[in-house]
Amino acid sequence: MLLDFDQDGRPDNVSFLIKRIKVHTLDALKDPVYRFPANYGVEKFLELFSEEDYDAFCLAYMFTYRDFEGGTLGLAWTGDLKNAGGVCEKNGHYRGSLKSLNTGIVTLLNYGKYVPPIVSHVTLAHEIGHNFGSPHDPEDDVVCTPGGDNGNYIMFARATSGDKRNNNKFSPCSVRSINAVLNTKARSVKGCFTEIQDSICGNGVVEKNEQCDCGWEEDCEESCCFPMRTNPPRDEPPCMLRPNVICSPSQGPCCSQDCSLKVGEECRGDNGCRSTSRCEYPLMFNKTLCSHFTFYGPQCPPSTNKPNKTVCNEEFVCYMGECTGSICVAYGLESCQCRRGPHDPPTKACELCCKLPGDDYSCKSSFEWNSSPYDVPDLYAKPGTPCDNYNGYCDVFQKCREVDPSGPLATLRKLFLSNESMASVKRWILLHWWVAVLLGLSIVICMSIVVRLFGKQNESLKTLSDGGQTNKTIGILRPCSNQPLVKARTQALAANSSIALAHASSHRKSTSNFVRTSVSSFSNKHRSLLMTGNGWV
Repeated sequence: MLLDFDQDGRPDNVSFLIKRIKVHTLDALKDPVYRFPANYGVEKFLELFSEEDYDAFCLAYMFTYRDFEGGTLGLAWTGDLKNAGGVCEKNGHYRGSLKSLNTGIVTLLNYGKYVPPIVSHVTLAHEIGHNFGSPHDPEDDVVCTPGGDNGNYIMFARATSGDKRNNNKFSPCSVRSINAVLNTKARSVKGCFTEIQDSICGNGVVEKNEQCDCGWEEDCEESCCFPMRTNPPRDEPPCMLRPNVICSPSQGPCCSQDCSLKVGEECRGDNGCRSTSRCEYPLMFNKTLCSHFTFYGPQCPPSTNKPNKTVCNEEFVCYMGECTGSICVAYGLESCQCRRGPHDPPTKACELCCKLPGDDYSCKSSFEWNSSPYDVPDLYAKPGTPCDNYNGYCDVFQKCREVDPSGPLATLRKLFLSNESMASVKRWILLHWWVAVLLGLSIVICMSIVVRLFGKQNESLKTLSDGGQTNKTIGILRPCSNQPLVKARTQALAANSSIALAHASSHRKSTSNFVRTSVSSFSNKHRSLLMTGNGWV
């Protein structure tokens, strides 16, 4: 997607390259210092992830399979012109501890169901939009929150289906906000954006001029590919195959750990909308015959997609090999969302609903489409499906749970960190000055009493000491003893994957190059902004 953030009529060519990938397996639970051993709320989970140093990356993201409260699909620190947080932010002290605020998280689980890839893509874009400095689109702005058949934009504050025309675009409001932050924090001489590169060895992705890529030396788990190292030997060039090996598992699922090609093994399963694929054996053909065959080697051959509109997973149909289309399409109808009336049951908004093509007034429940050719099966929407005009998600009890567009962290931010809160406190003190005076006098009196009591106790203790000794000091106050930290353990443990999005590449329209430099650490006086939201952050 080409974006013109500075509105000069030409795309800015801002893109990402993956610099490093780290996968958290179940073995990580055996590590006593593993950061995510238990179930956490989305705010705590992001805070724990932000405790690592990600100065080497413009953004770092964690992908997990955890069901967060309230239909939250993601969370991220927001870029801001005045406050800490967002793209290119450096690790520093925040409220007494070191944190990296150039981070975000995305979960692939919502109300007990796997989130469709098309929705996860929009969620990641939504969170990166926050990192880039965009707040949620204002709901009272018809330009930035249009709704309707084309849907809302990426930064819509509530739910999304991911399949509308506007769902993968930034609104004009977002573009304006993002441009200001990128110019200040990313594309300036102190920013972290660099010129685009063909490849980055060590990110686990085989790219141009690379034979393989098993990651950095401490991450590489194979003996077929030379890993990336800080000072690699001349005879071990990183991201190249080792001598006398045929392939590397990093090249594809059809290469084994012993560096040989697999024969006839399944490399991609049948998902209901595409056929199973198996690794092809490298048969030997003469040159004439070879021209008629494609050799995939370690890569998995493409699957054959089943016909569009093939029913899958009870209430969906296949579309381009994925089970993402509404079953309404199989009956010549379009998907829609039922609105619950004052006398309808609580489950009404989560019944599967269809409408005649282009006719919004014909939207009704599948329980009401009973005559041919529109005899749609009586179904409820799957948990995690948007409902109530994209204001919430259906839960496992077929009830529409409204999404809070502000979220708990935004509430805390307003209460403790915002300028408005501080101004409100000042105004209250000016109006109730006598209360402040009484409070101050009370504190002074209490301190005086405590000092007098401690003074008498100290004098009494001195009297009890040996008669010949003088100037003997007796400590009255002592540091609190350290209590051991007890880690909670739960039965539900999820595997997580984190991905560091490396240099955000910006091929600028001028000939000047952007130099990555360190940004000084922010102190406690800086305030960070966390955007929470709907199914999103």
